[in-house]
Amino acid sequence: MLSGDGTADEVSLPTPSTVKTRKVRHDEAEVFGALMCAGFGFPENLTALWAAIVGRDGWSCFYALDGDVPVGTGAMFASGSFAWLGGGTTVPGFQNRGAQKALIQARLEDGADRGVSTFVVETEVPSAEKANISNANLAKFGFVPVYYRSNFIL
Repeated sequence: MLSGDGTADEVSLPTPSTVKTRKVRHDEAEVFGALMCAGFGFPENLTALWAAIVGRDGWSCFYALDGDVPVGTGAMFASGSFAWLGGGTTVPGFQNRGAQKALIQARLEDGADRGVSTFVVETEVPSAEKANISNANLAKFGFVPVYYRSNFIL
């Protein structure tokens, strides 16, 4: 679990990426769900689950775009001054182009505009054997490790 170090207005955001982002429209919910599944390698039958959060109270869903084509996703659930960032993924073939940094920034800005001052997110613990780009991207935005949780695979 990572948490922002201080309040949102104390963190200076990196220079914006050339990658564009925008909020997902309600009529694009199925595409959002499908991209989320493609990016994480989830089974296609989970598309409806992820599509269901688009437009729901408290949720903000974003695309990273290659031109006008969505290639990455990010979600945020906010309540009061707290927000959880999740669903950050980029479909294969478009990784390492700045999509996730742009999506992190879009969600932080959206949250700050909504009065959020504490952001949390989880990602895999980095190790010497396996690089963790998500962790590195989050660190660039001021997130710091708060605790480690064991995950189990069934």
